Amino acid sequence: MAEINYDKLIARFPDGEVCPAIMNRQIPSMTVISDKLFPGANHYQEGGWIYNMPEPNPGVFEMVHKKYDEIVMMIGSNPDDPEYLGAEVDFYVAGQPVLLNKTRAMFVPKGIPHGPMHYKKFVDQWPHIKPHLMSGLMLNVGNLMDAWGDSGVAEAKKEFPVKDPNDTKDYSLFSPKENTYDVFQGLKNRKTITLMSSDQVPEAYSFMKLTWVTGIPETDHREHAHDYDELLINLGGNPFSPHDLGADIEFEMGGKTYELNSTSSVWLPKGVKIDKMKWKNFRHPHIELSIIMNCGDKRKIWGDDI
Repeated sequence: MAEINYDKLIARFPDGEVCPAIMNRQIPSMTVISDKLFPGANHYQEGGWIYNMPEPNPGVFEMVHKKYDEIVMMIGSNPDDPEYLGAEVDFYVAGQPVLLNKTRAMFVPKGIPHGPMHYKKFVDQWPHIKPHLMSGLMLNVGNLMDAWGDSGVAEAKKEFPVKDPNDTKDYSLFSPKENTYDVFQGLKNRKTITLMSSDQVPEAYSFMKLTWVTGIPETDHREHAHDYDELLINLGGNPFSPHDLGADIEFEMGGKTYELNSTSSVWLPKGVKIDKMKWKNFRHPHIELSIIMNCGDKRKIWGDDI
């Protein structure tokens, strides 16, 4: 096994290579995994906060990824109610509008046309609007050009897609009907929900665990390593200061101690151990998003430890 440079497994600030021409959203967005950030990772994820009704709406029309699967995430910013999205959005999948009005993830298999995201309304009015995070994870491709280059995203379109009347598939089933509260429950100052698993969506092969950290956790993370690659994202919970994590976190990896105090991502190839994660300081709530690549079964990932 090649020697691991553990310093290269941490990206302390997201890459800002995507600059959508859309008002009322974070520009540039945050790229948290790519081959540029983590050579050889072979996945690509970017996202940004949506502050109010996007202009134009929709900003991006239908596209199709011919070679790669994608997981689209909509994550609310209310740590007291992690499922509260604060908006109603129609996400068109193969011409079928799927309503997203809570924190949700949706699996989009390769070859399935999807988009646009059409915002119907924000629930609250300014200045009480709750922003939310929109993010897309492209699986098994590590750079922006390969992920999006032939998707048709740059082609000018004006019409909303219409579902083929002969297509009887219900594409809403690619998104869990309900998030589940089935892993790592009961820990003080941690609210954890499962956004995606193969139990929720049988076609999915990744496991997504979203945790709002609302204070210094009662217990430190246990030492762990997986038989599958994991992306661990620590995301600041203040949408208007997205790079401020809101905490100082210390952990050990490869016999060295590392500290995080900004929005960051840690890439954990299978077998790499991370341990003794400690919150040394807490300033405001933040998000911990764990994504297990290429396994959506919690029993295979954690066994009886959940």
